[in-house]
Amino acid sequence: MLEQVFETASVGLALTNAEGSFERVNAAFASAFEYEAGELIGQTLSLLFPTPLGQDPRVSFSTPFDMASGPQEFTAMGKGGHVIFGEAAHALVGALMLHTLTSVKTRKRGLDDESVSLALRSSQTGPWTRDLTRGVVDWSPELEEIFGFSPGEFPGQEDDFLALIVPEDRPKLSNAVAEAIQNHTEYQVEFRFQHRNGEIRWMDGRGRAFYDSSGAPVFLAGVGIDITDRKRAELALRRAQERLRIAMDGADIGIWEMDLQTRTWRWSDLAKKHLDLNDQAEVSEAQFLSSVHEDDRGRLTASIQDALVNGVPYDIEFRTAGEKWIVAKGHRLLDASENPIAFLGITLDVTEQREAQEYVFRLNQILEQRVRERTEELEAANREMEGFTYTVSHDLRAPLRAIIATSKIVLEEYAEELPKGAEADLLRQAAAAKRLGVLIDDLLKLSRLSRQHFVRAEFDYTKLVSDVGDELDALEFMVVQPQMSAHGDPKLLRFAVQNFVENSLKFAAPSRPLRIEVGCVDGTYFVRDNGIGFDQAYVQKIFLPFERLHLEHQYPGTGIGLANVKRIIERHGGKVWAEGREGEGSAFYFTLTS
Repeated sequence: MLEQVFETASVGLALTNAEGSFERVNAAFASAFEYEAGELIGQTLSLLFPTPLGQDPRVSFSTPFDMASGPQEFTAMGKGGHVIFGEAAHALVGALMLHTLTSVKTRKRGLDDESVSLALRSSQTGPWTRDLTRGVVDWSPELEEIFGFSPGEFPGQEDDFLALIVPEDRPKLSNAVAEAIQNHTEYQVEFRFQHRNGEIRWMDGRGRAFYDSSGAPVFLAGVGIDITDRKRAELALRRAQERLRIAMDGADIGIWEMDLQTRTWRWSDLAKKHLDLNDQAEVSEAQFLSSVHEDDRGRLTASIQDALVNGVPYDIEFRTAGEKWIVAKGHRLLDASENPIAFLGITLDVTEQREAQEYVFRLNQILEQRVRERTEELEAANREMEGFTYTVSHDLRAPLRAIIATSKIVLEEYAEELPKGAEADLLRQAAAAKRLGVLIDDLLKLSRLSRQHFVRAEFDYTKLVSDVGDELDALEFMVVQPQMSAHGDPKLLRFAVQNFVENSLKFAAPSRPLRIEVGCVDGTYFVRDNGIGFDQAYVQKIFLPFERLHLEHQYPGTGIGLANVKRIIERHGGKVWAEGREGEGSAFYFTLTS
């Protein structure tokens, strides 16, 4: 009766003797390990349990069938090479040990645990086993998918797997596995493999060996993780970092970082070069501060503290102990909880710029001194000119008035007694004295224009022209463009416009009615007339002092007026020019700077 219960029990039951050999095994126990019951009779426990369970981190006892109370976890090898996990209870029955399987789970192809499969696929991870005695490799569907195979398509031989590994990486993988087997440790190695579509991809291979009771390795189990995306990201990051390093080096920019947990600083080679720091991996805060000029050290530490505590941007210019000028910029870095974890930024050597600034500053001081000296010289020259003007105005005018008066008295009182021709001489003498007086007036006017205070303002240019025309009784001849404005000195420009209109009146053609046009086009002002005009070949002389294009007895004047106009326009920063044709008229143009 007991034998029948033993054989037909739905749970796995087995009896082993003192040597660990199976005496009796029911069908449930044998099938759990993928055997027939008769195949296990006489075999030892090491057939199913090739490794001390103490090597499995989930198991807390040292032998597969310990006499501990209650179910205990185990890891076993099925006949098909599958890894089998489960729990078993053990009890001593006379001289035999009764083993009762309380739970069994086999990792097979087509695992129906969808949640596990989904997790494996999401992490691009595929488990595998490898029977070292037969060279058979068992891949999970997830691992087959990583290599580009359909479920069950992988041939399952060790050589088939090695053929997929890039030849240059095969020794690295083989050595890692051999070392792990020898040292009873896990291995982890990254290698390249060829996907079924021909693409070269990256895998992180991890695994460990299982051993029989004699310590010989019998099978491997592990996982393969597709890390192609990570490798590509790492490569892109290295390239970006290298491009950044090249750009930083080209711009002579150094990089630094401080870990706020350890208060340790890290510096790029350029940053250490900027601060004259020793060429070592880490530089302490004390070493860094000692490299700063003592006069700037307090200001720098205060700026760092302000950035760390208050989060203000770190931006400072300071001197090193070696008298270099350095610009440092940076900011603190916060973690997800808004706590400062790092302080990082850049350095830039601006010594040459500072030296250039200081040179420009010294040069400006020299230039300012020269300007002051030149101004004093000009003021002295102006005072001399004012003295000369006073002399001309008073000392020269008195003799001229005497000449003119004397000539008039002689003509009035002694006309009958004068010799023949003397009267004409006296008249010419008086006329010459008068012309000299006019010339003196024009010269004084030219002098005053050079020294007159210059006041630039925006004003109504149309009104100024109309006022000049009204003053000269010339409005009946004038056509003035409306709504014109100008930016300049109104008094000086009034003088210029007056001179242009006076010239148009003086040089009017007797054969036709006079017409004077005044306007402005795109910032160029003009005064045009239909007078007698002039020969364009002599246009260069027209603005020179005392240069005249017509005879004195025909058109009296001193030749100073247009020279005065040129002086006025140049004081505004503009230019003036003229165009003319004999017998057709003339036009004068000028511009003003804003």
